[in-house]
Amino acid sequence: MCVFILLDKMVAAGPRVADFVTEIFIIVQKHAPFNIDKWKQVPEVAKEKIVTKVLKDVLYRIHRCRLHQYFKKYETTQLTLENKPSDLSVQD
Repeated sequence: MCVFILLDKMVAAGPRVADFVTEIFIIVQKHAPFNIDKWKQVPEVAKEKIVTKVLKDVLYRIHRCRLHQYFKKYETTQLTLENKPSDLSVQD
């Protein structure tokens, strides 16, 4: 998902920003109580779960995107496998 977070403005930007916002909305709906209207009313425990989940998903996507960009430059799968980044673990 190609989305950038503009830290100086704390806004998401990019071609897939609508998908990103929708995904965050779904995560918030899953973890925040339904009877609450404002973010200030969400219990801290729920906020921590939401933030942790969002950050985990975002970091995973950043990592995956970085690998995709790196491997995209090779024409074949064989070349790709022969040129793995040095910091790539077996789990990646």
